[in-house]
Amino acid sequence: MDLNALVPDADPEWVARKTLIEARRFAAPHQATSDLAAQAAKAALKKAGVAAAEIDFIVVSTSTGDSPSPQPQTWSKT
Repeated sequence: MDLNALVPDADPEWVARKTLIEARRFAAPHQATSDLAAQAAKAALKKAGVAAAEIDFIVVSTSTGDSPSPQPQTWSKT
């Protein structure tokens, strides 16, 4: 999506100032939000040097879920 086409003054500085979003990522056509969440969780655990068995739960929050119901936090895979 071309944000500049929708909002002509939406240069990167304007977007960061208005939304606090400094970077955007786009999933591949075959990827869902839960796929990205699982990849991010695995990367965070690896970076922290923590095994998945050492934590009780991971909180997921998104406004772009895989489907209207149920939300990804109820079925994300790790």
